[in-house]
This record gives sequence, structure tokens and C-alpha cells, in this order.
Amino acid sequence: ENSKISLQGSRYVNGEPISGGSIIPCAFVEQEVTFFPHTTVRETLNFRVELRLGSKIGKKAREALVNDLLSQMRLEKAADTIVGDANVRGISGGERRRLAIACELISSPSVIFLDEPTSGLDSTAATGVVETLRSLADSGKTVIAVIHQPSQHVFASFDDLLLVSEGKQMYFGEVERVRHYMDQHVARAPAEMGTAEHILDCISKAEMIGETAAEAELRIQALADLAVSKKVELRKHGSQIQNYSGDVGRGPRAGVIVQFKLLLKRALRENFRGKAKLIIQAVQQISLSVIYGGIYTMGSNQASIQDRFGILSLIAIGAAN
Repeated sequence: ENSKISLQGSRYVNGEPISGGSIIPCAFVEQEVTFFPHTTVRETLNFRVELRLGSKIGKKAREALVNDLLSQMRLEKAADTIVGDANVRGISGGERRRLAIACELISSPSVIFLDEPTSGLDSTAATGVVETLRSLADSGKTVIAVIHQPSQHVFASFDDLLLVSEGKQMYFGEVERVRHYMDQHVARAPAEMGTAEHILDCISKAEMIGETAAEAELRIQALADLAVSKKVELRKHGSQIQNYSGDVGRGPRAGVIVQFKLLLKRALRENFRGKAKLIIQAVQQISLSVIYGGIYTMGSNQASIQDRFGILSLIAIGAAN
């Protein structure tokens, strides 16, 4: 914390201000989420559910919740497949993103923020992730995602759009109106050009056909000024909200003993399933023992003290690595 830096602002739910101490039931899904590679999808969700909810729900309810999350994220076929990583073959990139979303849905948040959920995925996987998000939005959740260079199908799946270029707001409104907006204020798009491609050209700093660099700068600035001048009215629902709190704990609900048991179980499972790693470590330790035994001769006289210091130093360095 820095005393010279201050942060201030206001928070609203459905257009109504809420108090500063209120906890908004929201979730944030990072672009890259790290999982244990030798744990299956079902085991990953089981671990997260038991750690997050603890004794709040029983074993049958926990299994039902996990099965429901697998169904929502369309992960039933991959439920018993290990997650994997760059070195261990496991589920696909799209399934990994959907698993990350499932882990955040455990607490049933009303709002879900996602950081580039389609980045690094092929068109099929990206479409699958966005279709999952679309189904969550249709079920009543608010989904807010950062998307870079979306395909036309992905772009059309969203309801509202906030365009940002060079750190400035270019447009904020409904997706179905953005094409007409750009046609009116920038340039008319050819009939064969998709909306996503057209608006990216309109807000890009790169020169359009027949445009100079100075004109491109003026175009960006004109769009930014126009976006600021337009007011977006938020619909209000009900009276002022003073306090809002959902089922969002600030930490795991499981007790210390349960946490220790879960973490120990996961660590042992990871070690025993990684057979190649166990074999390499065993061979490494045996080889080092043979080498050290051949170099140093342990005696009971004064001359062996230096040998003992030397081998203890090597053992300490090896253990640290």
C-alpha cells in the first residue's frame, strides 16, 4: 500500500448505488489458469467445491453440484480425463477454459468477468467457449468479457459492446446497432464485409483506404469525442439498495483439518500419478549417492572432517534444488 495513491469511485447494481462495504457476488476468470496436470476434471471440481463450500453441503449434494457444473460447461466426456499441461497430454484448450469457468461458478455468482476467454484458441474451441457463456447469460447471469479480434459468429453472440482503442472509448451500446453507427460516422462497409471486421478497421489507428496518418488520428479522436458526448441511460429497478451481499465467502469454508487433508491428498495423488517424474528423481538420487560415495571416504579421524563438510554442503545444495 502506498499512502500517496488513493482509489475512489461509486458502485451500482441495476443503476442504484450500494454501500462501500457490500460484497457483490461476482467472479473473475483469468486468461491463463494453472491446474494440477495429473488431476482429472471431476477431481479438480470436487476439490474446489469441498474447499470452497466445506461442510455447508453434504457428499451427495456436492456430487450433484459437480455433475451440474460438468453438464453446464459441456465437460461430461472429459470428466475423467486428466487436465494436463504443456508437458502432459490432457484436455483441450477450450475444455481448459470451460473448466476455469466452472471453478468460478461454484459460488453461483451473478456477474462473471473474463479476461480474453478466446485468446489462443482455434475458431471451433473459441466458438464452444462463447456458446457456453451465451447459455450462462441466457440463464440470467451477467457476463462481461474482453475479446480481441473475434470472428463474426463470436461477435454476434454478445448483446452489448464497449469498443476501446488507444485507451479511449469508441462506442458503447447494442451490438446490432454498431454497424449502422460506424457507417454513419466513419465509412460505409461493403456488403460482403462482416461487422466485426468493419468496426475493427474503423477504430484502428492504421490508415484506411485513401486515408493519411493524420486523417486516421483525427478519425480516432472524432469517434472518442462522439462516444463521450453520448449519454447511456441505465434502467432503474426498485428503490435504492443500501446493502447487497451474496453467497460469496472471502475464503475457504472448509476447516483447517479438512484443508490439510485435501491438500495432502492432492499432493500425494500428483506425485504417484507422475510416474516418469518419480523414476527420474529416484535415478537421480541413486546416481548422486554413488558419485558422492566414490569421491568422499568417511573415516573417524581428524582428516575426514573436511570430507564431511564437503558432502554435507553438496547434499544441502541438492536438496535445495
